[in-house]
Amino acid sequence: MKIIRLTRHAAAKAQMRDLQRIFGSGIEVYQVAASLPHDTHRAVQRFDEIADGADVVEIVLSIDLIEAILKFSEFSKRGGTLIRAITKRNNDGAGNVTFDFLHYEKLIKIETITERL
Repeated sequence: MKIIRLTRHAAAKAQMRDLQRIFGSGIEVYQVAASLPHDTHRAVQRFDEIADGADVVEIVLSIDLIEAILKFSEFSKRGGTLIRAITKRNNDGAGNVTFDFLHYEKLIKIETITERL
């Protein structure tokens, strides 16, 4: 099983353990430190280029891009699994921020509903 981590941050040991727990010990994990364009159409195209051949993609993206990828990407249409890491943000009061990995979640559907005010 091929997993692509679309993030600039290296995986913590706890993340790698959790990926193995979820997807099995035979996983191949690759990190791609790329940014996606802000234009939704181009972002989905670029995402599909990066995700080509992957079974699972871990993302760190804005909610609007996640929604577009879930709805329009070839990766999602072929049944690829989109996940994201949930972390706890720690601030030491001196301006230093760290993040502790908590768990993964599978992204299934994001729907934006608005109302005119």
